[in-house]
Amino acid sequence: MKSFVPATFLLWAAGAVATLLVLDAVRMKVPQRAALSLPKLGDWSYALYLCHVPCILVVYHLWPSSSGVGAAWFSAIAAALFVSAGFGMLDVRMYRRLKSAADHADEAYRRRRVNIYVGAFVAASLIGVVIG
Repeated sequence: MKSFVPATFLLWAAGAVATLLVLDAVRMKVPQRAALSLPKLGDWSYALYLCHVPCILVVYHLWPSSSGVGAAWFSAIAAALFVSAGFGMLDVRMYRRLKSAADHADEAYRRRRVNIYVGAFVAASLIGVVIG
C-alpha cells in the first residue's frame, strides 16, 4: 500500500523547517574574526534575491548542451554570486548617498519628493490593475 503525502503539506513542512533553521542561526554565537564578512553578505543578500533567477536562466540558456550539467550549475551559482556582489555594493553605496541627501534636505523639498513618489506609485499600481 502506497502512502501519499500531499505537496501542500511538504511545502508547509519545508517552510517550518526553514524558519526553525533561521531562528537557530540567529542564536548562534559566531567568533568575531569569523563574522567579519557576514554583514557584507547580509547587505548583498537582497541583490542575490533579485538577480539569482535571471543569472541562472541566462547561464543555462547560453550553456552548450555538450558540456556537463555540474559545470553549468557551478557556473550559474558563481554568476549569481558575482552579479549580486556588484549590485550589492552599488545598492549600499546608493543607499548611503540617498540617505545623506534626504537627511540634509529641507522639509519642503522632502515633502515634494514624497508626494511625487506616492503619485508615481499610485499611477503604476492603477496601470498594473488595469493591464493585469
